[in-house]
Amino acid sequence: MKIVVLQEDSSEANVSAEELRAHWEKLEEIPGAEVEYINAGSYPAPPEIDKLLGDAEAAFGIWIGPSVINREFLSHHPKLHYIGMLGHGYEMYEQAVCDEHDLTLTNTIYGSSTIAEYGFALLMNICHHVDLHNDYIQRTDWSAPNMSEDEFCHTLTPQVELFGKTIGIVGLGNIGLHMAEIARGFGMKVIAWSRHKKSAEDIYRMLARENGLEAANGEEDPAKKELAAELHARSEALYREIRQVETLDEIYEAADVVSLHVPHTKETEHLVDATALKKMKKSAILINTARGKLIDEAALADALKSGEIYAAGLDVLAEEPPKHGSPLIGCPHCTITGHIAWLTHESRLRAVDMAVAQYKSYLAGHPVSVIRGY
Repeated sequence: MKIVVLQEDSSEANVSAEELRAHWEKLEEIPGAEVEYINAGSYPAPPEIDKLLGDAEAAFGIWIGPSVINREFLSHHPKLHYIGMLGHGYEMYEQAVCDEHDLTLTNTIYGSSTIAEYGFALLMNICHHVDLHNDYIQRTDWSAPNMSEDEFCHTLTPQVELFGKTIGIVGLGNIGLHMAEIARGFGMKVIAWSRHKKSAEDIYRMLARENGLEAANGEEDPAKKELAAELHARSEALYREIRQVETLDEIYEAADVVSLHVPHTKETEHLVDATALKKMKKSAILINTARGKLIDEAALADALKSGEIYAAGLDVLAEEPPKHGSPLIGCPHCTITGHIAWLTHESRLRAVDMAVAQYKSYLAGHPVSVIRGY
């Protein structure tokens, strides 16, 4: 059984390729496995992936989208039966092609807490601009004769309090759930919209999935039973504390903070457009750690410049990197980082461990974290 692992260069300073490799080597425990590790450097283009896969039966580290998941590409790899993606999100592809090739695709829900934490970091930066105030204190000569207490104890930007305000979660998946939990810890009210409303049991299944307990109800292991009970209690609390609404308009009109957590599909492209922005409060803050194309960037730039909404915190752009520019670069009240919400030491290693465990579950006859196409 040939297994190919495409390993890109590590994008963060505190995770080495050797450390990642050590976690991948758990694949070698699978009877009959022949694992080929390919250090691809930066992510290879589809023609290069085509060459690298060869006659692999399983592959890890491939981005799931139309450039790879299509009839022509898969016709070159008739033995390929499994692709494990090292991420939450994926692009549109044809499920029918996978069905024809008996190909199972999985994602890894490794970074729900990590990405939600980063989304809240963007929000907190907008609310308080701690680095800006730190720089002011550090660079000022406080011994100067004209310096007074008033110069020390004043703000350079408005300070925004979150307690009692409403956050609107667009997409109540795993990351959205964690964002909601953090917001509740800050005393915020939480409303949420999803394509399908979530029951308490749905929420439990999501939490169980990211904790490796998808079959936990039948487990005899006391530790797993204890964790399952804990997750049930947590899911019941979240179900009570999150008010799920029927329409996106209810989010746009009521929320002080709108946070996006949906995949990019034909239906969600430009989910936040000029019409949606006009429905938001002038004090609204928009957070996006999902996909750049969820937002009409020109419309958002206009809204920020005109004061139609207060601010935006974005870890994603429609084009990454923005080689052809973006109307949001240099836009006032817009904080942008380079798609790094997922890049923590813990999350990188967790992704590999989850991908390996999920493949073992697939081989055992009960695949988990299987995704379906659009």
